Amino acid sequence: MYKATGDKAFKDELIVEIEGQGGMKVGKYNTNGWGTSRINCAIQMDAYVVADGDPNSEYAQGAKWQLDYILGDNNLGYSFLLGFGEKWPVHIHHRAANPGGEGITSAQNPAAKYTNYGMLVGGIDANGYEDHADRYQYTEGALDYNGCFAIASACAATLFDGDATTFDDIKKSAAEINADFKFADESTKPTEPPTEPSTVIPSDKPSDTLYGDANCDSRVTIADATAILQYIGNADSFALSEQGMANADVNGESGISADDAVVIQKIDAGLLSAADLPLKK
Repeated sequence: MYKATGDKAFKDELIVEIEGQGGMKVGKYNTNGWGTSRINCAIQMDAYVVADGDPNSEYAQGAKWQLDYILGDNNLGYSFLLGFGEKWPVHIHHRAANPGGEGITSAQNPAAKYTNYGMLVGGIDANGYEDHADRYQYTEGALDYNGCFAIASACAATLFDGDATTFDDIKKSAAEINADFKFADESTKPTEPPTEPSTVIPSDKPSDTLYGDANCDSRVTIADATAILQYIGNADSFALSEQGMANADVNGESGISADDAVVIQKIDAGLLSAADLPLKK
């Protein structure tokens, strides 16, 4: 609400919430909550909102310090983002990556068979840390962990820049990351390739306008909803083309908003048809 309105009352409430949940201080890691790293990252998001784009703000500096701590600048030297840095937890609570074997279970604490590259785990809390697959609060990861981490990272990258070039080397050397992996035997595939799903464009719409196709790739998919949300969040970094802007305006209200992204998500979920676009008031 503060981002949307600029009303200082909302900013003041954010500060109350941040401080009430342990704060964002340089030199003091916030260990509030189960699966500490995810809660910490969620509070980082609030801190960056309060910072108002000022990298020298105590809240921005505090949030950056917290993220550095999670990524390895801590007394254990562990990065709690698996596969990043020099050392990370290996006795993780994740059935696919750490299935056990040879008569033992992952709860008996074998090292994981696979590395879950890019998965955030709980990490250090107020009681310390234990690298054991049966200590879920330390070694478990989940979608909400990574959701909070992605938000915190996006805020930090916007304010402090960053260098992601090392990820290319990680991807090349990691057997778990294989963009060309085939999930089915080639012989089981149909002799003719399946037809790409098409989006119906009513005849009364301009031929060069494909409503919903915000990224102009000639399809209406969830990626278009993402493109709209990125544009709303940072138009300078995630600009839409003129045609993309026209395509994205689908909710029946003039202008691009998060509601346009919601409409496209409903198409992806099968709740609406692309033929219904743009919606009428």
